[in-house]
Amino acid sequence: MTKTAHKLNRPSLTAAALTLLAACLLGPGRASAQWATTGSDVSNTNAGNVGVGTGAATPTNKLTVSNGSAAGNDVFALFGNVTPGSGQIGMQFGRSGATGGSAIIQGVKEGLGANAVSLQPSGGRVGIGTASPEDGLHVHNSFGMQSIKVSGSGAAVVNFLDSAAASNQRLYQWRSEGGLFRMSLVGDTNGSYVRQNILVANSSGHVGLGTSAPASILSVNLDNANYTNAGGAGAHFVMTNPNATGQNVVASIINGVTVAKWRTDFAGNISWVAGPTGGHDFYTGGDYGTGAVRLSIKNDGRVGVGTSNPGAAYKLDVAGALNAAGDVTVAGDITAGGSVSAKYQDVAEWVPSTQRLAAGTVVVLDTGRSNHVVASGKAYDTGVAGVVSAEPGVILGVAGEGKLKVATTGRVRVRVDATRGAIKVGDLLVTSEVEGVAMKSVPVELGGVSLHRPGTIVGKALEPLAGGVGEILVLLSLQ
Repeated sequence: MTKTAHKLNRPSLTAAALTLLAACLLGPGRASAQWATTGSDVSNTNAGNVGVGTGAATPTNKLTVSNGSAAGNDVFALFGNVTPGSGQIGMQFGRSGATGGSAIIQGVKEGLGANAVSLQPSGGRVGIGTASPEDGLHVHNSFGMQSIKVSGSGAAVVNFLDSAAASNQRLYQWRSEGGLFRMSLVGDTNGSYVRQNILVANSSGHVGLGTSAPASILSVNLDNANYTNAGGAGAHFVMTNPNATGQNVVASIINGVTVAKWRTDFAGNISWVAGPTGGHDFYTGGDYGTGAVRLSIKNDGRVGVGTSNPGAAYKLDVAGALNAAGDVTVAGDITAGGSVSAKYQDVAEWVPSTQRLAAGTVVVLDTGRSNHVVASGKAYDTGVAGVVSAEPGVILGVAGEGKLKVATTGRVRVRVDATRGAIKVGDLLVTSEVEGVAMKSVPVELGGVSLHRPGTIVGKALEPLAGGVGEILVLLSLQ
């Protein structure tokens, strides 16, 4: 009998092993073999299901991969080399910590860690660049520049829906569309717009409110058909300041220079640094609700105080009293419909003189010059012209160098000499030999009648002076 030696055919064994593995993976319908290892690491003993490291001999899924410990970490990973030397890339499936741990799926690239993409099942959170997302979607800049990109053909849209908001106020939309970045209110669905162009920005850096075509850095359209106001037709531009003691300010600045500034405060006042230009009128008011006009500036330059309609003939029309703390210069006529009041009680004129004379000095005509005066210097001078006034109530003429304010009527303080006789209230005063000083007039007898020399009287004393030289108030009445 001849014995035949049988050699082990290794390729046949390898093929058989692969066939067995394929049968396990493909299921009972494709192969009938059932297999298991001595331990529980690999098994196919439960209706064709395969378990790897499950810690149980009866896996419940077609493929179950587990490290067999609830407190374990990653239990399954897929890796591969796309380009030689580039490092491994792939995904890990598992958890860190006990059941419900932080990450169940992580994208992996060698050298960058396992935080490309992570899911946190307990919080329903997704992380990009982080294994511990802190919000519904958390993007962390761990690999360089990271961003969130929404793209589309014709429009890239992001919607924000608050189901608890009031009707037609639940869905706001941001979108990039035709070169514009636009914010709109879409109501409750995507089908219609409640408000278009709430905010628009274009590639020129212009921002529009209520307009899709902002022509300047900030354009506000207060009456746009696509931007209706729930309170009525048109819209409103409101400037607010939460500081209870503050003010609201809008400024126009050109090349670092404030050319116009508007300010409102809690008293309802409006103030400005520079007014508007163009064909529009401007009003300010202090009574919120009543609409009372405090100041108006018409587009032709007329200004009204207390009126919105200043008279056509006036550049300034004041409905009420007018007070000026300083001087008022008028180049034209002054017409008074009532009385003219002045603090001081004399009327004076600007008169040329070669002398600089103090207030209260009595002056006479300068016979050597036309329309000039000088200080008096002789008694009973018929050339008496008046008294230099300190503060005339009314002054006539034009001021200039070498001119004096000479009072000719009214009440004015005058320097007087009582050495030749006491002065009583009502006495008539005339010039004296003392320069610029008046004295009591002494009448002359003429046919038994006491007469004062005509043409010499300065005025009547309103205050007494018992003796010496001093100043008293005099009622001027040149005669």
